[in-house]
Order: sequence, then C-alpha cells, then structure tokens
Amino acid sequence: MAYGFKVRNVLGNTCVLTPDVKSIISAGTVYMPGFLWGTVGSYTFGVNIPLPGTTAYSENDIGVLVKVRNYIFTNYNVTPIDWGLSPKQWSYARWLYYGGSFWTRNDSTGVVTGFDEEQFHDTFYNCHPVAFWDKMGNTTFNYVRLFASTVFEIYDESASSYLKVYRLGTVTDIDYVIYLRNL
Repeated sequence: MAYGFKVRNVLGNTCVLTPDVKSIISAGTVYMPGFLWGTVGSYTFGVNIPLPGTTAYSENDIGVLVKVRNYIFTNYNVTPIDWGLSPKQWSYARWLYYGGSFWTRNDSTGVVTGFDEEQFHDTFYNCHPVAFWDKMGNTTFNYVRLFASTVFEIYDESASSYLKVYRLGTVTDIDYVIYLRNL
C-alpha cells in the first residue's frame, strides 16, 4: 500500500492508517493562518476545511487524519540548569524566551488564552509540533477546523501544574485527509 500514515510504537511494530479512497471527501496540503478567529476572550486558532453539501455531518460519520508538513523552530533558548532547583522542578532544563506570545488552549472549546512564562521559573521539558482536528466542543460540522502549532510542555511553577503552551504560527503547513466513516 503506497499511501496512508504509518504509526510505529516503541517496540518497532507498525500500522498504516488508510481510509478507503472512495470515502475521502477532502485531502491536501494547507497553509496555517497567521491570525486568530473570534473576539477577545473567545479566540480560536486554525484553518477551516469546508465539508461538501449543505447538511451538517455528525462527528461519528467523518474521520480526520492530519500531520505537520513544515514548521519553524526558533526564538527560544533552552538553558541547562543544575543549580537552585526546588524539589518540584525538573533538572533537565529551564527556558528563556525573547519576544512573541505563548497560548494555552481549552481542549473542550478550542479557545486560546495568552500565557506569560516566567523566566527562570517555568521548567521546559518537551517541545514538538502537533496537528489535530479541533472539534471546539461541537458534535456536528459543516467544516473541519484543523489546529497545528508547536507545543511546549512545561511545569508552571506559579500554578504547581504541568501545562501545554502553544507557540502559534510556528507550523507553516499541514497535510490532511477527511473521510466518511459510515459508507
């Protein structure tokens, strides 16, 4: 099989996810926008892919595969630190950031909210690009919202919790397939 997304686990086992070609209703590469949707307090982020027809689709009737094609990984310094850490902090690294904005995201609504990292306080332990179908709390759809960004996983010292914060605009384009599940 020459198409699909290959998934591999830590043991090296692989599986290729492939929808039937006859069930694909939209596919391609799209560029991520450089702006937020909505108004202050209800901003969301992503690109909208319209679905065919005028009837809304149930989330059980469609499937979405999405992956990051290109991303920009700049504008931050990771500083290895092994001094002055409290017991709750990771000794791996802390981060410094110069300019730009970070955002938290409400998983149930898709709303993004500005986040101010505290230099020398918030511990950075992982970062990677992500892309997914952002349902924004809906169960029926006339379009599919695709979200993509670089996610920074941090320990927020001020809230004593782990957070995912997003650097919007760092993923430039994504590949996607939208397909019908119940043919």
